[in-house]
Amino acid sequence: DPSVQRLLIQSNRDMAALPDASAVVQRIDREWRAAVADDSTPAALGELEANEVSRLLIHSMAELRTPEGVPIFHELFVTNRFGANAAQTNLTSDYRQDDEAWWQSAMASGLHVGEIEMDESAGSLSSAISLRIEDESGRPLGVLKAVAGVSGFASVMSRTAASFPSDSPAWLGLLG
Repeated sequence: DPSVQRLLIQSNRDMAALPDASAVVQRIDREWRAAVADDSTPAALGELEANEVSRLLIHSMAELRTPEGVPIFHELFVTNRFGANAAQTNLTSDYRQDDEAWWQSAMASGLHVGEIEMDESAGSLSSAISLRIEDESGRPLGVLKAVAGVSGFASVMSRTAASFPSDSPAWLGLLG
């Protein structure tokens, strides 16, 4: 979506204009983590929740459900190229993401698919899918992380497998 690129271009421009962007991101991250630990709202969250891309992500997440109403994604968020959160659907545990292996992998290769594990905030088995976001010239702008719930994904796969002809490869039967 062009609004994601616009947000990240502006976010990256703002960060690049700071004398020490890394120090600012680390300071906000410390404040963010402390607020989350105290069950309070991080000061920087208000700006993130109010932006157009966060609203787009929240709407997309609400729409992406199985026919039974099971959500496909439990969480979506976007970081800028400095690793700072720029838009999100839920409160993340931290503000700084560039120290995470998934973020580094997505920035380096364009895609990272995580292991299936228990997502504590969603209370279900999930896998994170992270994609590098680029500008029109292919330069990295940031990363989108989508936490996909296994139950929603399994429902979609089961319905997909059911639509294949009976002479399809045997492994498709594992999906249904």
